[in-house]
Amino acid sequence: MNLDLKNVMGQIGNIWNGISLSHKFIMIMMTMGFIGGIIGVTQWARKPDFALLYGELGPKESGEIVDLLKEDNVPFQIRGNGSAIAVPSEKVHEMRLKLAGKGLPREESGYELLDKVGFGTSDFVQRVNYRRAVQGELAKTIRHLDYVEWAQVHLALPEGSLFVEDEKSATASVILKLKSRSAGVLRPEQVASIVHLVSAGVEGLKPENVTITDTRGNLLSRKELPSSMIGASND
Repeated sequence: MNLDLKNVMGQIGNIWNGISLSHKFIMIMMTMGFIGGIIGVTQWARKPDFALLYGELGPKESGEIVDLLKEDNVPFQIRGNGSAIAVPSEKVHEMRLKLAGKGLPREESGYELLDKVGFGTSDFVQRVNYRRAVQGELAKTIRHLDYVEWAQVHLALPEGSLFVEDEKSATASVILKLKSRSAGVLRPEQVASIVHLVSAGVEGLKPENVTITDTRGNLLSRKELPSSMIGASND
């Protein structure tokens, strides 16, 4: 076995010695490039996929959120000159719940946001501002409920499609921080009232597409609502 190995190594050595210096250089560079490519692909595969946590943040809020992310050792990226923060996509929902428990972000813009739209604003910016305005108004309204201390609303409003089969449904996610006197529990009719409020306030939003979660991560809404509630929301 050892003799065969020595013969093989000797043959490889003879072949290598018979190759010109320029060819040796090319082979070495190709080998290094191949190894470098493998290392690069491995590093890229390990890199987390970042998704937007929050955008349109003020400097103070952005700093507070970054401090909390550092405390939890959560990787993050600062975008848009500090007005937007991204985290690994699998951490988005978890961190939104945790930040919501601390009342972050605090600033909510309502329809007054539309007053700031200047001449020549693109359709995309107008759609984003409209969505943010509706989210802010809904959150303000929900916070006026006696059993809610803090609320945040996230809307996903798909663009219209020429083909019915390609149309996507609007969805809403509501995060609530309940007041201590509610003992962290909402009655079914209280949950249904929030679902109705949100679905009635957004065109094309069905009650079954509204999800309500508290800051502890508990799902408060139900997939199936009473038919009377669904009918009322679609009126």
